[in-house]
Amino acid sequence: MGNLTAKERFAPRRRASSAKEHLTMIWLSIISLVIGALLQRFKIIVLVPATLMVVVVAIGAGVVQTSGAWLTILTIAAASVSIQVGYFVGMLIQHGLGVLLATKSSPSPHTRSAGDSSTFRAPIGF
Repeated sequence: MGNLTAKERFAPRRRASSAKEHLTMIWLSIISLVIGALLQRFKIIVLVPATLMVVVVAIGAGVVQTSGAWLTILTIAAASVSIQVGYFVGMLIQHGLGVLLATKSSPSPHTRSAGDSSTFRAPIGF
């Protein structure tokens, strides 16, 4: 210990995070994103219990891997944000597909059938 400077002696020792811990965080985030996209069929209130479940799973993964507190908190944050982003991306996809299918299934507004001679005119004035 005689060769260490005062700065080196009192500096906090940082444990290098293993690739396995980072992969767990990435996989948990990806799975949360997909689950969030699948949950978009339900009302938005379903995000509360789903996010709580993700937090419990992330805490469990942190405890099993004996990760540090900061890595566990980062995993919880990443997974919670992922499930919510997945929910809203799923909503956007559903809305986009709905608009796409609606425009394909409805006739073009520029074409009229021979029997449809009525036109809609907006009233002039109030």
